[in-house]
Amino acid sequence: MTTIDPVLRANLARLAASLAILETEGLVFGEWVGSTQREPGVWTMPYVRYGDAADAFTSAAVGWVRPDINWGTWAQTDEARELESDPSRIAAATPEQIARILTTVIRGDRFNEGNLLHAFETGLLARVARRAATLASDAPALEEALAADAASKRRILDD
Repeated sequence: MTTIDPVLRANLARLAASLAILETEGLVFGEWVGSTQREPGVWTMPYVRYGDAADAFTSAAVGWVRPDINWGTWAQTDEARELESDPSRIAAATPEQIARILTTVIRGDRFNEGNLLHAFETGLLARVARRAATLASDAPALEEALAADAASKRRILDD
């Protein structure tokens, strides 16, 4: 049995708690605000106005967004595309994969307006929070996921 990092446990619990918010019926996570003309020749570009639920989610994800993840490059990988589009892949995601997904979605929103809203609308954020809930409550599943992360790091170092 491995000793689980208490920071990881806290991060998982915080992310898992966001699931209740994400699954609220009729939740308005954010909404697009159209382009407006403020004065002749001066326009405001369309943007997403995020609500309290989005703020709560991004606060819950704080421990997951990491500066060492090259999210722009990773987002183009098969792994990233599969994790985003295949619910069964997220259901088996490791903590490292959760960090990569959340870093990509949240950091990506700064460069691609609506990226976070899209992740909410497609159910990706809820699937990630659901996986965090599983890992937070199932010690054997968490140990297995951490072992998979360790094996992946060893493969990278061996290459």
